[in-house]
Amino acid sequence: MSTNPSTVLRSPHTVAVAPTETTLESFTRTQLQTAKRITVQVYNADGAQTFAGIIYRKQTGMSGYAVYDDVTFAAVTFGTSKDLVVDVEGTDVCELRGTMSGAGGNVQSGVIRISNSP
Repeated sequence: MSTNPSTVLRSPHTVAVAPTETTLESFTRTQLQTAKRITVQVYNADGAQTFAGIIYRKQTGMSGYAVYDDVTFAAVTFGTSKDLVVDVEGTDVCELRGTMSGAGGNVQSGVIRISNSP
């Protein structure tokens, strides 16, 4: 049985998120070229607000962004984390965008690349 090697695409880091849509992560085709999938994780470090986020993708040759599979980071409350596996094959740009429920606060995010080859 073989396993897919994975590498860190973006180490966990703190991002300030506004009450309006904020881009937390953005990756281009070049950054994603050896990836079949990525795992995106978000941890809510703000004690008073809830984070909500959406993955957007722009496929090769397409002009606009689309919501990835209607899978979201809905209601990530203080002290909790959530991760999503995203298929990025044929993707030109992949972004994580989100909002905080109040005046704005901090979350931590990180991304792992899962390779195409075993």
